[in-house]
Amino acid sequence: MTPESIVNEVADSADDLLGDARSMTEARAAIREYLAANHPGLDKLQNEQVVAGVLAILDEEGFFETRSDRSSWNEDEVDAEE
Repeated sequence: MTPESIVNEVADSADDLLGDARSMTEARAAIREYLAANHPGLDKLQNEQVVAGVLAILDEEGFFETRSDRSSWNEDEVDAEE
């Protein structure tokens, strides 16, 4: 599978995979756990591409708008740059 197809797989399953996630930080951790368990062959760069791709789709779809205020998202952007 390509990183792009994995992005779609995870985004399509977001309600089940991220049902308890209230922030981007929690979602990022859950996506990383899912990738480690289900796609261990991805390298670090591919993992980060998938996580970023999934979070971008969920953001675009408003996935977190009803789960939390967006005040913690700046923290996530800093985390992504590290």
